[in-house]
Amino acid sequence: MAFFDRFRAAKTMAAVYDREYAAILAQDYDALSRLTPRKAQALTALTQEDITPDELGHLKTLAARNQRLLEATSKGIRSVTDRLAALKEKKPDFQTYGPGGQVAPMARKPLTIKRNS
Repeated sequence: MAFFDRFRAAKTMAAVYDREYAAILAQDYDALSRLTPRKAQALTALTQEDITPDELGHLKTLAARNQRLLEATSKGIRSVTDRLAALKEKKPDFQTYGPGGQVAPMARKPLTIKRNS
């Protein structure tokens, strides 16, 4: 059974990366924070065991995949917050050109309809 114990750390780390990937796709950021201690334990176990270059390459691929996804998620969130901030800003009044060719503000008109009785 000792032969199979050698591969336990690499498989555990791969499982953590897979759970992390699923949490990112599901936008479950609480699950990501709960995975952090398990990820740290798995990384510590990896440093204490012999791992083949193939296993290390596979783990590197999984880590890079998750990093790309997290960066894209972060970029999307930043884009949304920037857009919301831009929408909240007060827009200047519409400007047009007056008869003399100078820029003149165009006043906003109320959107209510007045009835003549």
